[in-house]
Amino acid sequence: MRIFIAFDFDEQIKRDMNKHIVRWRKMASGVKWVGMHGMHLTLKFLGSIGPEKLPLLRATIEKAASHYSPFPIKLKGTGSFPPRSRTPRVLWIGIEAGPTLSSLHTEIETRLARLGFPRESHAFHPHLTLGRVKKSPLPAILTEDFRQYHETVFGETLFRKITIFQSRLSSSGAQYSPLAEADLI
Repeated sequence: MRIFIAFDFDEQIKRDMNKHIVRWRKMASGVKWVGMHGMHLTLKFLGSIGPEKLPLLRATIEKAASHYSPFPIKLKGTGSFPPRSRTPRVLWIGIEAGPTLSSLHTEIETRLARLGFPRESHAFHPHLTLGRVKKSPLPAILTEDFRQYHETVFGETLFRKITIFQSRLSSSGAQYSPLAEADLI
């Protein structure tokens, strides 16, 4: 099973973000835009694991979640990976959450490292992926429009639970299925 751990966004946030994607989709055909079902904040990508590891993984995430209360996040600003590149690979909306999100991420990394999952080699940069660029360079109209939202607040919500997702790859894109959830208390 191909597994990742994430915060899932509420339906209102997904609908609001989708309105922007619909608009940007008209400006560029070379981007694989994320559907509403695929909108989440990845905390940790684990890759392929056997189903026998799922109970231990669930217990680990529940333990981490038990140390945190639901906390607010703000979707703010647009950007890309790599940053400021003329040929970006990923377009995203940033997530501001203060120290709670960073602390929770660090705790999950630490707990999963004890189970043998390698730590990330790059810094945690919370974001909501909007699209993956398949054809560069992007049209100037999209690049300029996207940059105009650099400081825009797109919405706010509370993160209330951590979800373990299974990702299935197909010709139509990745399909995500929740396998387990752990409520922040």
